[in-house]
Amino acid sequence: LVFDGSEKLTGQDRDVCEELRTMGFGMGTGVVGTGTSRQVVVVVNKADCVQQLEREAPRDLWPEAPIVATSTLTGQGLAELEETIANLVLAGKTLHSSSVLVTSMRHQEALRRATEHLRASLVPLEQGLPLDFVSIDLRAAYDTLGEITGETASDDLLDRIFSEFCIGK
Repeated sequence: LVFDGSEKLTGQDRDVCEELRTMGFGMGTGVVGTGTSRQVVVVVNKADCVQQLEREAPRDLWPEAPIVATSTLTGQGLAELEETIANLVLAGKTLHSSSVLVTSMRHQEALRRATEHLRASLVPLEQGLPLDFVSIDLRAAYDTLGEITGETASDDLLDRIFSEFCIGK
């Protein structure tokens, strides 16, 4: 988790921290995969600038997390950050091998829609309707997952993908 040390803590920063907690990050000292915790490393960047971030704010938000001050401009603290992350990996406190991290909003949305289709496919099953009704939502879930794998791509999807990239001029 990276904070800009040259800026004061904002409501949005607090909201992000709260969202991470609801996702299981930084709760206790357990190891991911046991259902108890996902480790957080707090990085206060721009250590080379005048610090506006209250000194205790990161510790108040993440009392059990290691905190590393860095400057990507000067390189200050980067070796310490690398060592901190390596120690967490070696201690087994990083994402479990079966954990999934989805960073693309487009992929998150596709997974959400696929899940909705899968849930909807259960309704005809529970009502004892013919499997043709089940197959409609199963096919929709499959097609939605295809948006992630590249097996299916509508014009709208292609427009969204290419709007995120600047392709040569």
